[in-house]
Amino acid sequence: MGLPQEPAVSTVRNLVGSVSGETLISVGLLPRLVHVLKTGSTRAQTAAIGTICRICESVEMKKLVEESGCIPLLIKLLEVKAKEVREVAAQALASLLTLGCNA
Repeated sequence: MGLPQEPAVSTVRNLVGSVSGETLISVGLLPRLVHVLKTGSTRAQTAAIGTICRICESVEMKKLVEESGCIPLLIKLLEVKAKEVREVAAQALASLLTLGCNA
């Protein structure tokens, strides 16, 4: 995979509400978000984390996000210099940690 581009990730974030969770999983969204969290620019990471916030409305999606390995990456992103990344990572973690098995 090449370096993720912020406009593409932002577009996905904006489309999340119009597509079922099953469809998002079937097209491999979570591994792609993990890739962006690991290697993306600050803006791409912010958009990816925003996407995670938007898809974590159900217990099942929160479990799948945790299983994909996002929580350790989000914790690591709490230490970056970019304030906007830290803030949105904290929001995503707050949402994910409302599920007991993710805590």
